Amino acid sequence: MPRVRIRKNGEEIQLDVLAYANDDVNLAIVVEVKNRVKTEAIEQLRRIMMRFREFFPEHRNKAVMGILTGVDWDRGIAEKVWEAGFLTASIRDEMFELTAPEEFEARRW
Repeated sequence: MPRVRIRKNGEEIQLDVLAYANDDVNLAIVVEVKNRVKTEAIEQLRRIMMRFREFFPEHRNKAVMGILTGVDWDRGIAEKVWEAGFLTASIRDEMFELTAPEEFEARRW
């Protein structure tokens, strides 16, 4: 689902992309898309993840993973994103490609 916006109790959360699978997979993936990925984007995605179940109670029993993606990345940011437990992806020529190291294990919230 691209561009999801939810309002609850006067507060709002906006997701660039929300993907989910039920049954055996039982996983929700939150994707934050930036033109230029800077340090602030890590904290923004972390705040979204911390409040995800509050705004999306229908997914409360799912594991949730985050992906930070962008066109341009500030130097050294990808490593900080991985340290925070998020996957990384790039967008080039309208293609979305995961860029985290193969052995990287994303945090499940």
